[in-house]
Amino acid sequence: MRLTRLCPRIRPCRRRWGDRRGDKHLAYRSYPQRIAHREGLQNRSEFRRRSPTTVGNEVKIQNNVSVYEGVTLEDHVFCGPSMVFTYVFNPRSEISRISELRSTLVTRGATLGANSIILCEITIGRYAFVVAGAVMANHVPDHALNRQVWSVSGWMCLCGVKLHVTGKNAACPTCGQQYRVERTGMTAV
Repeated sequence: MRLTRLCPRIRPCRRRWGDRRGDKHLAYRSYPQRIAHREGLQNRSEFRRRSPTTVGNEVKIQNNVSVYEGVTLEDHVFCGPSMVFTYVFNPRSEISRISELRSTLVTRGATLGANSIILCEITIGRYAFVVAGAVMANHVPDHALNRQVWSVSGWMCLCGVKLHVTGKNAACPTCGQQYRVERTGMTAV
């Protein structure tokens, strides 16, 4: 089944894009998989390979994002412009590594900033926030604000505001939601 049957807003197009060669600026997805109906796909977003690519409801995928085999985007995930998912640890042009594809899980409500790079075989926690240009090589805990590869530089609320943490407790200045810091991330009280 083609993507145009799943979501009628997206269809192949050969409009000219900045030069006379006329490349395909919108979506030709040769192997669309489980894709929810109400998503925000932008120009030059691509889905690659065959099976378990899963995109949930209300996912926003901005310009120049490729979603490869093994990537799972749960509901309400935001993928910023030109952010990158990788799918092999050690790619080589002359060596086929199709059998070594690894999975990546981006859980509910996570935000992946523009030009961020998400290495394969990691999990981005619920409502985590990866800033623009960051490279993520480790698992990201729930509600974490990540600017660097190895550290959590803050915590984010469900509403998208940075939390004020005192000891093991945190409160959102905007919505008033209370949180508790745990080993696996933040949990609402």
